[in-house]
Amino acid sequence: MYARQSRMSRKGENDENRVPPQSRPNRHGLGFLRFSSYGHGSMTIEAVIFDFDGVILDTETPLYWSWHEIYARYGASLDMKMFATYIGGAEYFDFHKHLEELTDLRIDRQRLMAERQRRYRCLVAGSAVLPGVVSYLSEARGAECGIGLASNSDIGWVRSNLEEHGLFDRFDVVRTRDDVTRVKPDPEIYLEAARALKVNPQRSAAIEDSASGIRAAKSAGLFTVAVPNPITKHLRLDAADLIIDSLDELPFERLTELVERG
Repeated sequence: MYARQSRMSRKGENDENRVPPQSRPNRHGLGFLRFSSYGHGSMTIEAVIFDFDGVILDTETPLYWSWHEIYARYGASLDMKMFATYIGGAEYFDFHKHLEELTDLRIDRQRLMAERQRRYRCLVAGSAVLPGVVSYLSEARGAECGIGLASNSDIGWVRSNLEEHGLFDRFDVVRTRDDVTRVKPDPEIYLEAARALKVNPQRSAAIEDSASGIRAAKSAGLFTVAVPNPITKHLRLDAADLIIDSLDELPFERLTELVERG
């Protein structure tokens, strides 16, 4: 079942130092991790809490391209690495103002935003649930593990997209920017999700893709797995406990052992 070799990378590891998942030492260097069944007494992970944008659906690459197309129309370019730094955080970037500064033109903000939003929603509508997400939801449910979601987006955006893919009811708790006073990178949203799930954050895991999300989850005490997408791969994510290319590379059983060993 787990014959596929992992391409996991821990912070500080280079590609040439990667080893198969069955023999990789944990982050404290305390021996080697082994797979075991859900029935094993030490399997005490209490919850998995997912980010939404970039983790459940890659909504961030379409967001970049919706702006990129508009910039290109005006003969300007939008740097992807610069764009990535504003992903998943509280800091606001005025793309309209930036485009005007680059082009020295006055641009109708209302018309531009309406057009850009239509294009964005069209691109997102064609997005598939990211690899490994559905199997994680199933395995977490089978392990009687709490399933939560913590997103800086608003509930309307999160709920509509989850419902479109038949996933909303698979989460025990969904918390968004509407439920907190401080969004990521502040830990409040993860602490609120853990409180609603009635779990100990230090016995739980977060699945994130951005630097601000990782900071929030780690500050809340969760074991944090980073799964970068084509946009957030440009960010420094080495504050995460583990960095992988896809959830498919990290069997749920292995995550439970990683959380157990801390």
